[in-house]
Amino acid sequence: MNLDDKNIRKALAEKYLSAETSVEEERTLAIYYSDHQPEEDEKALAAMVTATAGEWLLSDEGAKEFDRIASPNAILLKTNIFRWAAGIAAVAAAVALFFILNSRIPQEKHISPVEIAEGIDQLMNLKPDDITSITAIPKGSRAILTAKLKDGSECSYIMTIEEGTGNLSLVAVNIED
Repeated sequence: MNLDDKNIRKALAEKYLSAETSVEEERTLAIYYSDHQPEEDEKALAAMVTATAGEWLLSDEGAKEFDRIASPNAILLKTNIFRWAAGIAAVAAAVALFFILNSRIPQEKHISPVEIAEGIDQLMNLKPDDITSITAIPKGSRAILTAKLKDGSECSYIMTIEEGTGNLSLVAVNIED
């Protein structure tokens, strides 16, 4: 590219101002203006090109380093690293949000062995002479109590504990296997 021709310089200057030049074209402009006195209408452009290029771009070593940093592969690598970092940050935020929201959801109260024992005691007090045994199966916030009677029959009850007051209630049910 012969920059001694003003029309070529003008076309390259328009391309430069539109941010469409390659690194090599910018380097060529910078070298030209550092070696030649710009014409009056090119002084502002020459100052801008040489100021943004700096001494390091004018050297071959500096140009190679700039090409390495600005190469499509380096930009792609930086983009991929950014995507990975953004993905990891998004996953971390989602996990944190899950734990925050999950801690605000009221957890189901599990019935304790002491509460089951109290239910069995109350059930035994209903008909102490007719009951031979009672089994309890905890089911989260309630328990199913089954009483075996002397005549061989069974009665089942759903035991719940009222939240806040702690009152125990037994509701008779007919549970079939």
